[in-house]
Amino acid sequence: VPITVKTFNCGTQAAQTNSAAVLWLYKAGTTRTIPLTTDASGNATANFTPLMGEVGLVQYAAALPGVNNPAAQGSFTLIGLSANPASLTPVLTVGSPQTNIIPLSNLTSVALSGLTASVSGAPANVSVQVSVPGSLPGNGTVQATCILTASGGTPNQAQLSLQIATAQGVTNLVPLNASIVQLEPQIVTVPALLHGSMVPGTQ
Repeated sequence: VPITVKTFNCGTQAAQTNSAAVLWLYKAGTTRTIPLTTDASGNATANFTPLMGEVGLVQYAAALPGVNNPAAQGSFTLIGLSANPASLTPVLTVGSPQTNIIPLSNLTSVALSGLTASVSGAPANVSVQVSVPGSLPGNGTVQATCILTASGGTPNQAQLSLQIATAQGVTNLVPLNASIVQLEPQIVTVPALLHGSMVPGTQ
């Protein structure tokens, strides 16, 4: 997330050119700092890389070196979505479509639009149909539908990846590790158990 700051927000009266500064980031009780050096105009750009799975409100402030925990001067929201379950291990019977429902949850109050879904890694004997709603409201949940069909038993293992993406740049990858089995006949007796009395010498 690129953040542009000016050092006149660091508690000084005038912009400082070609000087050191510190960007402070506050998120859910944690604090991080990024050292900066301003340019000839007194501006500086910091590249902030969120942690894996980090979402929600982030506040930031710029300060001169030696100033600790300056008051927040701005904020931004890290958006994201989650899939539950995070991965699938379906067992596919050849010739029988299997429908998998995957709830998708918006992890912030910022609405997500332009949802798309794509699948990669499917072998030739596995076809995939996937659909998702076009939008995901803030703090809401929608469902993705993934229909898997195996046309043959070779190979009997398939490792696929379902990627959910949004127009805002949020992506989520759902691994699918599928096992493929052949349809086999089964003989069932009805009733399964016979119980009775017998008289010697009679049927």
